[in-house]
Amino acid sequence: MLFTQISKDEYIKVYEATAKNVDFIHTNHSLDTEIRSMFPSSQHSFYKADTGNDLVYLIYRVNKYIGTHILMDADKNNSLTEGQLFNVFDSLAAAHPQLNTKVEFVVKGPDYLNNVFIKWRKHRFDIKVSSQLVLNLYYKNEEQIEELKKMTLHLPKEYVWCDQLNKDDGDEMNKKWEHARKGDNNHTILKIEHLPFGCIKHNQQLASFVLSKPTGSLSNHYTEPSHRGNKLGILVENKICQEIIKLNRIPYKLVENSKTTYLQYIDANNAWSRWNYNDGGAVIYLVTYYDHLLV
Repeated sequence: MLFTQISKDEYIKVYEATAKNVDFIHTNHSLDTEIRSMFPSSQHSFYKADTGNDLVYLIYRVNKYIGTHILMDADKNNSLTEGQLFNVFDSLAAAHPQLNTKVEFVVKGPDYLNNVFIKWRKHRFDIKVSSQLVLNLYYKNEEQIEELKKMTLHLPKEYVWCDQLNKDDGDEMNKKWEHARKGDNNHTILKIEHLPFGCIKHNQQLASFVLSKPTGSLSNHYTEPSHRGNKLGILVENKICQEIIKLNRIPYKLVENSKTTYLQYIDANNAWSRWNYNDGGAVIYLVTYYDHLLV
């Protein structure tokens, strides 16, 4: 196996090699964020592991206000063995010895990578997971992207698009986010300052909004209860997706498996495509938390 850090001179080459492939969407969007210097409060280190038959991309992202994030990508039809992935993660730990200690991390990736990472970290360092989210990934395919490009978004009367948000807006948005954690308030304010978002206001107050992350995924999607039933959530989601498409990116979002009613709604609708295996089964996506600094 050949494990290398991707140099800045290679960023564009790897970005182009991973474009339009959902299996490598985190690598592609994170590289784009770094190339554009879009989110200066997060510093990315990119790695590639070549086993001969498969490529694994890893992103080590140090954030200013929240814990370090590790993201992993590989082809969903890979032939990777547990031993090969243990070697990949050993190489990552050699580059970042913090992995050997009980410090705060968030690890994101499909279950065929993340489950092995969990086993590796427990086996090597006796460090267990604190908590985990199990999700499905939904993205816009080429046809859905073209539909969005042609779409004109009309708001109900008394509602307006908001293109400028301030710190108070960011504070309020973070309060509404069910997954808000230590440091996320400052991180959210930076997201509205540097990254695409969609926001609808009513009488100068937040009515519906959705933000995005340095990895490009949608986040913080929320509509005030008093404004629900007006399709604001769909409108604001379409708005941010149009902004993401302007960056030549594939819009995508992660939805918890426990939200069965919402999943059924998405699957019955033709607005999003689920990330699936070739047989039609969903690829399971995991967000794993190691919160040892917080307990």
